[in-house]
Amino acid sequence: MQKPTHRNFKRRPKRYAHPVDAKVGDRFPLSIKKLGVEGQGIGYFKHKVCFVPGALPGEVVVAEVTVVHDNYLEAKLHQLRQPSPDRVTPKDAYAGLAGGFELETLAAPHPYGYRNKAQFQVRMQDGHVVAGLYQANSHTVVDMQTCAVQMPGTMKVINTLVKLIEELAIPVYNEANQSGIIKTLAVRESLATGQIQVAIITNTAKLIKKHALLVAIEDQLPEVTSVVQNVNPGDTPLVWGDETTLLYGQDYITESLMGLDFRLSARSFLQLNPEQTEVLYEEAAKALDLSKDDTLIDAYAGIGTIGLSLANRVKQVIGMETIADAVQDANNNATLNGVTNARYEVGPAEELLPKWRSQGQHFDALVVDPPRTGLDNALIDTILQEKPAKFAYVSCNMATLARNLARLVPTYRVAYIQPVDMLPQTPRCEAVVKLVLNED
Repeated sequence: MQKPTHRNFKRRPKRYAHPVDAKVGDRFPLSIKKLGVEGQGIGYFKHKVCFVPGALPGEVVVAEVTVVHDNYLEAKLHQLRQPSPDRVTPKDAYAGLAGGFELETLAAPHPYGYRNKAQFQVRMQDGHVVAGLYQANSHTVVDMQTCAVQMPGTMKVINTLVKLIEELAIPVYNEANQSGIIKTLAVRESLATGQIQVAIITNTAKLIKKHALLVAIEDQLPEVTSVVQNVNPGDTPLVWGDETTLLYGQDYITESLMGLDFRLSARSFLQLNPEQTEVLYEEAAKALDLSKDDTLIDAYAGIGTIGLSLANRVKQVIGMETIADAVQDANNNATLNGVTNARYEVGPAEELLPKWRSQGQHFDALVVDPPRTGLDNALIDTILQEKPAKFAYVSCNMATLARNLARLVPTYRVAYIQPVDMLPQTPRCEAVVKLVLNED
């Protein structure tokens, strides 16, 4: 779980900036008023904000202070005095330990078994190989042999791989001295085809017992159609390194969205919930209100999933992405699906949009689906200069969305914001924003 974002509170006027009269370990009753952007409960202690992970609006808890800041507190839930009627019992016993289980709701049609990718750290614990997610705010791996939000195939493959790694005595990564080989297992399953891809992320290029491991995978996991090795040496916050090698099968699996097929290499980005992804893209199409005469710009295009899904509704799609491999995937996916009115180029949108305009290219509509950091400031400047009449913003981070919208208004007005529950059981959601160009 990422640490809470508290930027709004740091910017309060100085009269609110005097220290909170509390110390670590203090306990006090707290009424939870609302949720923070990371899903933490928010209450007020002596008029100061207090963040309590695991607490829900309407609950009365006993909070125990864990961190004291000048103008807000962080606390843990010591006792639940008055539970919310919306509180449910997590299906996984370690939901309170590992990140990714902060909120459990029933908002999506299929709130469990939806997640198409598992990216688990591999370590030794008590003489056995384990795989799982980090415990919140630590590098301690929680052994996760079950995970209710994952597609069942991903967990079957993870558990089999853990067993094989232990049986073959393949050294796993030791974070303390940066030794060992296998650091991470990334497993992705296609909802449409049932194909599964395994990425073994290693500390060194040498993978001992590689042949024996591949033979066992072929024998015990016939659903695995692709195995790659990615090398990411040493102590780094990044999961993936630059070097990826195909070990077995094809270097991609195929997923279907909106009636199209998409080839996914190990590092290709795809939304984690295929069913809700189609809902998300339909909401983007609705916000854009496209016509057959429109030219659609697909920014932050990834492998082209949004633009290609909408290509049959417009005159042409032109997209861009800064990652060359993703652009190649996008163009290959266009060819794979017989889409002849879409093309993708390598480069940032803030450079390519003015270039295309100077070359006489007209465009009517823009769809953006940026990472959690939001739109690049230079891209916002370019959007405000180019002023596409139709504009849909797909966001996975409400905090950066709010900051970006503050800059886009008043050139654009926000017609509506439609949330989509992409990741049930977590505080994450996606939102589609319809932006309309002001006429003045």
